[in-house]
Order: sequence, then structure tokens, then C-alpha cells
Amino acid sequence: MEEIFNSLNKLDFMGMTVAITAFLVGLKFPDFDFKLKLKHRNILTHSPFLVFIFLYYYTKEPVEITRYFIIGFSLAIGIHLIFDLFPKGWGGGSLLKIPIVSLQ
Repeated sequence: MEEIFNSLNKLDFMGMTVAITAFLVGLKFPDFDFKLKLKHRNILTHSPFLVFIFLYYYTKEPVEITRYFIIGFSLAIGIHLIFDLFPKGWGGGSLLKIPIVSLQ
């Protein structure tokens, strides 16, 4: 229990603010495909592609605040994608749309 309190003491206010903000942005980011006039559940927005790009740049130049952003954003993307696996109505399914490949 003491380890938990020690790790909570190490969290800084700015890092947590960035993580929470990134989490809120990440929850809505996959549905940004509507604004881009893409089909819903497009692979460009409904995949961890952007998270991998963030991680690539973080490994090149690690900055502590960026780490908090990646943590919050990744968690939100994961939660959004899990909820997209179980839509309210199964009309059309929950498959990802790939813009290059057209099967119709």
C-alpha cells in the first residue's frame, strides 16, 4: 500500500492534466472520420496507427509531458475501440473500412 502512495506522490499536476486532456481527446478522435468525410470505422482513425506515430517520435526525443499525453490518448483509443466492437445496432457490422480496398 505504501508503494501506491509513493507513486501517487511522484505524479505531477501538469502531467495528470495533460493525460486527462489527452484521454478526453482520444475518446472522440476515432469518430473524427465523420468530419473527414470518411466511412465510419475507417482504419485511419479506428486503429492504433496514430499512437504508433506518437511512440516513434517519443523514442527519438523523450519528453516527460509527451509520455503523459501518449498514456492518456492510448487508453482512450483502446476504450473507444472496445466499445465499437459492441455497437447498439448491428446494422452494417463493426468491421473496419479500408479506403484503398473496395470490395463492392
